[in-house]
Amino acid sequence: MSELDDHRFLATLLGDAKHPGSLLGPGDDCALLPGGEPLLATTDALVEGRHYAAGTSATDIARKLVHRNFSDLAAMGAWPEFVLATFAFREGAWTQDARHDLYRAVDGCVRARGARWVGGDLSSVAGPSVFSLVALGRTIRRPVPRGGLAARHALFVSGPLGGSLVRGRHLRFEPRLEFARRLVTRYDVTAMIDLSDGLLLDLGRLLEASRLSSGTPIGVLLDAAAVPIHDDARLGGDPLEAALTDGEDYELLFALAPDDASRLQADADPVLATAVRIGVVDEGPGIRLATADGNVVTREPEGYVHEFEPLLGPPGTTRRFVTHSESETQELGRRLGAELEPGDGVVLEGELGAGKTVFVRGIAEGLGVDDPAEVRSPTYLLMIEHPGPKPLLHMDAYFAARSRDFLADGGEAYARDGFVMAIEWADRLETKVPSQFHRVSLRHTGPESRELTLIRGLQEHGSAREENPAREP
Repeated sequence: MSELDDHRFLATLLGDAKHPGSLLGPGDDCALLPGGEPLLATTDALVEGRHYAAGTSATDIARKLVHRNFSDLAAMGAWPEFVLATFAFREGAWTQDARHDLYRAVDGCVRARGARWVGGDLSSVAGPSVFSLVALGRTIRRPVPRGGLAARHALFVSGPLGGSLVRGRHLRFEPRLEFARRLVTRYDVTAMIDLSDGLLLDLGRLLEASRLSSGTPIGVLLDAAAVPIHDDARLGGDPLEAALTDGEDYELLFALAPDDASRLQADADPVLATAVRIGVVDEGPGIRLATADGNVVTREPEGYVHEFEPLLGPPGTTRRFVTHSESETQELGRRLGAELEPGDGVVLEGELGAGKTVFVRGIAEGLGVDDPAEVRSPTYLLMIEHPGPKPLLHMDAYFAARSRDFLADGGEAYARDGFVMAIEWADRLETKVPSQFHRVSLRHTGPESRELTLIRGLQEHGSAREENPAREP
């Protein structure tokens, strides 16, 4: 790429960024911005293959890059004023015209909110493209923290949740800046967060921040019937579960004291009318969900789990993930494989083409088997052994009768012999799967996207090997 040409293009594109709000615009080593009032800063990045698929349009990439950052500002009760953008393009992947389209789209998204792009950096990389933005904004009234929850406060969301990947809403969402502006102007919002990683997971973050702030454990009772469900979440799977855990909705979750909560529910403002009361803060413990049948169930803070966090939670817990491409599905399998030990097992369920074998290939990579690329569907072979420091036994139960006989004849003992077992089409088995095995289900949510549900087994690592006697020769 010709970096000099791009710098010249950007100098022309951003030439008027030195407006009354900035003292010194792009072109110098730093942008010089005025002080006096509190200035909030946030940063977020997009990585090719992780946050967007190869082939995503420049317009969609720009929208997501800018709007993710602006959504963070909205969650703090702030309005964007300036941005700094850094672009590291994968070598050979972006023509000059495509790069210029991306710059224009970023600038257009920034200007649409009355902000200005005042600087940044350009580079090229051998690996995936990485685009990063720093957004600076000023508070509308006062900064709204995460840690202000208190007993009897009402919980609201700003709009419907779930299914963001089905029609590409995860790329084309609008940050709730105007909603936040009107909300914090009229009401004393005690805590707020934007829902990027799922309602339950982000609610868990509010609870933890509030516990650290007050020193007092608190909890939340959610009303399942009140949770607003987006139409896209009704196109497959459990709509309520999608609304609770999908993520990338970028609606706002916030709390109000009882009097303010009553006033908001009577507010005739059409922008604020999308707010829905979904629960109440109490003295705990944790997150509880009141279901339609009158039961109250405890829920873990489930949602999107970042790469630096372990995939496997405590025994019996459920986590949900969304992948945008086959490579992301394999990468999720790799992360799980890196956490597995000999004696562990994984059973996989999902329709044809959902990505079960791709996920197992990732597990093999994470285990360090000799040749992960050799992992393929063992439908007609029943099972394939893959040697390595943590060997993998890959089994296919599509022909359930043969697989049932294999397990009945002691096939489970492979787990006791130092293998990690991965069983595809496990839902076709009548034989009970060992309770210590982890369960992964995959479903289509779009042409390339998948939703994966991971349920951790009920016992600790390697328990099949440790609790059962060795197989007789």
